[in-house]
Amino acid sequence: MKNWYRKLGFEHDPFTTNPEADDELVEYQDAINEVAYRIDSGSMAFVEGQAGMGKTALLVQIINRFEGKGRVIYYDCSELKKKVEIDMLMKNRFGFFGRLFNVVPTDMIILLDNVDSLSRANSERIKYYFDQNNIRSVIFAGESFKKSDLPQSIKDRIGIHVITLQPLSDYGAVELVSKRLGEHNAMISDEATKLVFTKASRNTKKFLELCSKLFSSLTSHEHSITLDDARKVLRNV
Repeated sequence: MKNWYRKLGFEHDPFTTNPEADDELVEYQDAINEVAYRIDSGSMAFVEGQAGMGKTALLVQIINRFEGKGRVIYYDCSELKKKVEIDMLMKNRFGFFGRLFNVVPTDMIILLDNVDSLSRANSERIKYYFDQNNIRSVIFAGESFKKSDLPQSIKDRIGIHVITLQPLSDYGAVELVSKRLGEHNAMISDEATKLVFTKASRNTKKFLELCSKLFSSLTSHEHSITLDDARKVLRNV
């Protein structure tokens, strides 16, 4: 059913996977605090977790926390071209005159998402700017620190500062749905929510997508979505 959520008074799908949807990530506050501490201490750190676990959403929270307290650059490395672009990324912070006069800012906070796509040349430039104190802190995000293709010199600087995101617990999944639905949180039972979470292999992004599919199919129900309702809709998932 198209735009099912509008019937409930939502302007947008409450189960959107847009990383900016959560004001506060469920069960990840310790990880957010750890990343913030590494930034304050002027370190490099690596946030690892499977795709759909919430790495980008965590970086969005970091941007919000440090907004106005420092120069923050977020970049999705999958969008970086083969040529070196880190230089231009830095100099663009000062706009036209930064590019014209080759001015590089200082005390930058760099958040690099999907670092599996980060080229070796860009990695070397990041290390250079970090060592020259143009960059205060670098937070890398990817699926695996050990399997990442970062130069050993950067891995040495990261050291033990690796934050691993764990899957949500069943309780966390229920809390996330409750938070997304707000005053409509009674529309689905906890048991049905846990089934959807299991069907999504405990992956947060897939979980939210399945919740949207479930509600799209059953939003016309007059009663709360039950375990049996969820089984029928998700039988072939």
